Amino acid sequence: MTLAKTAHQTATAVAMQRKRTADQQQKKDFELRKKIYIQRIEKKIMKLAEDGQYKYEFGAVPYVREHLSADCTMFVAIAKHFHKQGFEVKYDGKTEGDKRDWNDPARTYFTTWLTISWEN
Repeated sequence: MTLAKTAHQTATAVAMQRKRTADQQQKKDFELRKKIYIQRIEKKIMKLAEDGQYKYEFGAVPYVREHLSADCTMFVAIAKHFHKQGFEVKYDGKTEGDKRDWNDPARTYFTTWLTISWEN
């Protein structure tokens, strides 16, 4: 009996440690990918600003094939980042005055477009 309990406790502890490690790695990967995406979007915004434009509407991050709205968490994280930087952020599914205020993007057809504008 004691050996069975010890084996069960050891197995549970190892499984929990593996899960914690996997969760930490997943979070680290997400943050790294978000940082890369933000840098690419900022570079594109600066290029558009130099050309005299005041908004950037996109469905995918530059040099990424997959649509940004395929990962709702990443979509909202990027939208929040640019909102905190002082940009006006719009997309289908974002409702003003809602408690959460940052809803998942409403998927119309294949993608939802994120619009970032910096016009005063």
